[in-house]
Amino acid sequence: MLAPACALILFTLLNALLPALLSTRYRLGYDAGSPAPLAQVDPLTIDEVLDAADRAGGRSVFWIGDSVVWSSSTQMTAPQLLEAELQREYGPDVHVFNAALPAARTADKYAILLRVLERRPALILYESKYLEFSRAQVETVTFRYPYLNEIVATDPAYAARLGDFPYIRPPLVTTRSPLEVSIETTTQRWLSVLRYRALLQQIAFGGDLYGRLAGEPPSEAPPVSIGSSSDGAPVAANAEAIARRPESFTGAYRSGPFDAFANAGLFFGQRVAATLDQSRVPVIAYVAALNHKLLGELGRDELFQSNMAIIDALFTGHRFPFSNYHQAIPEDRMFLDTEHLTVDGNLTMVHLLLNDHRAVFDGALRSTH
Repeated sequence: MLAPACALILFTLLNALLPALLSTRYRLGYDAGSPAPLAQVDPLTIDEVLDAADRAGGRSVFWIGDSVVWSSSTQMTAPQLLEAELQREYGPDVHVFNAALPAARTADKYAILLRVLERRPALILYESKYLEFSRAQVETVTFRYPYLNEIVATDPAYAARLGDFPYIRPPLVTTRSPLEVSIETTTQRWLSVLRYRALLQQIAFGGDLYGRLAGEPPSEAPPVSIGSSSDGAPVAANAEAIARRPESFTGAYRSGPFDAFANAGLFFGQRVAATLDQSRVPVIAYVAALNHKLLGELGRDELFQSNMAIIDALFTGHRFPFSNYHQAIPEDRMFLDTEHLTVDGNLTMVHLLLNDHRAVFDGALRSTH
């Protein structure tokens, strides 16, 4: 009896101390300046965003998107810039939360949308972009954050399409009930060993244990919060330089028509639009700007135009306003690469949204002030 009791005590202590131990090296919670630090390995990443909104109180605005919204800049993020504008206009109790994740696919955004809608915020901004529907990105990696698949699996429309996307890796999970998802989330909240198991495997084995045993290469390590290297800026600048080379982006833009394969991104885009139609939460949906100076013919040819028309058809004609901003920012200096914006570019996008959708912002925020 002594051995099991000791094991239970050790487990309880480890479970209690683990977050404090990990926090000495990693940022575990939501940070508006650099959100989602452990998104790839923490299944409660979106819960952290929602918890931050609960703590802040006031009127919440959630900006859902991918790395374009999340912001590659080391300075102010797009949501921070928007928050500053909204607080000047509508009061200091308006808070904008960065609900974007780097490289998020449409399916990831749909899952985030479902969670955000549970909170009935004052306003939601939903960003989409051209490449998230491309074959190069979505055919095999439909969920960049596989744990979000559990949330989407509660959608009744999801079950009917499970067998339609055979090339997705990892395969889509089977349907779940909201109760099952709630139980799993609660368990992860209480058992830090379970919540951070992916991070612990990353630390111990360089990635998933079974994957490493099967010969998979080490996965990229999560960013640390202390002892940051002083050469971070040159590394970032080098990455931006590589991203601007035509060989880095031409293949994705040349990967064919969006409707020529079983495109899970289009299905989840339809579910996003249908869900927004059914919700009474004010929403602004838009397509992100592209650097047409850098894209050249890739952003003008017939393939691009027909694919963009497919995206427009997803979000046009609904109860929520929709804008396509792919040509709205013509200056190359506003971009880091073909799609990610500088701080000035992000501020330009914020002003575009505010000017074009003033009635939505007023209706959502002025009437509640």
